[in-house]
Amino acid sequence: MRPTRRELLWSLPALPLLAASAGAAGPTRDRKFLFVFAFGGWDTTRVLAPKFGVPGIAMERGAEPWHVGAFSLADHPDRPSVRAFFEEHHQEVALLNGILVPSVAHETCTRMVMTGSGRGRADWAASIGAAAAEQYVLPNLVLDAPTFPEEHALAVARAGAGGQLDGLVSGAILDRSRPTVEPFPVDLRGLVDRHVLGRTAARAARGDALGVAFDDAARRAVELEEQRFRVRFTSGGDLASRTRVAIDALASGLSRVVTVGWPSLLFPWDTHYDNDPLQSVLWEQLFDGLRATLADLAATPGPLGGTLADETVVVVLSEMGRTPGLNAEAGKDHWPWTSAMLLGAGVRGGQVLGAHDDGFAGAGVDRATGALDPDAPFLDGAALGATLLALADVDPGDLGAAPLEPLLS
Repeated sequence: MRPTRRELLWSLPALPLLAASAGAAGPTRDRKFLFVFAFGGWDTTRVLAPKFGVPGIAMERGAEPWHVGAFSLADHPDRPSVRAFFEEHHQEVALLNGILVPSVAHETCTRMVMTGSGRGRADWAASIGAAAAEQYVLPNLVLDAPTFPEEHALAVARAGAGGQLDGLVSGAILDRSRPTVEPFPVDLRGLVDRHVLGRTAARAARGDALGVAFDDAARRAVELEEQRFRVRFTSGGDLASRTRVAIDALASGLSRVVTVGWPSLLFPWDTHYDNDPLQSVLWEQLFDGLRATLADLAATPGPLGGTLADETVVVVLSEMGRTPGLNAEAGKDHWPWTSAMLLGAGVRGGQVLGAHDDGFAGAGVDRATGALDPDAPFLDGAALGATLLALADVDPGDLGAAPLEPLLS
């Protein structure tokens, strides 16, 4: 069996010595990312940004103020996993409150928080994956989550909500064809693969742009097939099951970045009615899954010799927040201020940047110090993106935003 490019490189005796001697720059370039996206707009007053006793802000019945480390949170007896998460990990977490997404439309807000722009710019996950595309078969793997790859489309692969990527790798997708397509016999597959690779390599050698792209895709497909018994791309509906796929992809060297949507792209957080009971369940399940995910990362060996937790940045976000007050159906509508959490490799945790005022709008934040400053700009998607790109050692290009220096260790 032909070794993959990554296996061949890391089998060379000198390479571990090079990796060990690379210092801070090496781990920064190899840093991995796991994005967890709560699509639909979460109600941050329920956990991350409570405002108890403020007129016009409807807090949840039974919730109480709770302080742990630098965090002022909402505690509720129905959400024990939230309390347990912050008791275990508050020193690792950097919380950003009052992030402005200047729209109330789902797609526009999603673009703004993931790209810093209303249109035309690739999202942070795609940009980070593309910067190391030659090192990974699937630089940015997307599991039922939004993505805006733009010019980095070749670096982004969707797993498919119905297990389509697994089906493509194993050949089982042929069983879904109508009419049914018979796969090649096992003894002919190697011959066919060599023929296809030879033809595409010949086209690539002639400088045919399409041939070059197809040659690269064909070779990546062969490498992906070789990993099919180690990594599965289908999962259950709970967050821990989905992030297990992500962790396998990161640990095996298939991907640098994985973006996971949870629970799905069907607007589960979009609670225009019955906000409190619906949001409460989602917050509890989210943090239960995050606890399991962080434990899984800490128990999984990383490619650089430590654990995967030592090498991975975890980003948890939603595209918008929800109005401070309830509507006539006990729901909350769209609101252009949200929050995000960062933790992991290179993130200086145990701190909160940003805030909400008594109207539940954001506050200005000095990018260099993290201090609240009425003359400084609000936190926004561009500031988040600049910080993530700095953590990934990726050139921000013309983003026009500075990273949040207090978050960078």
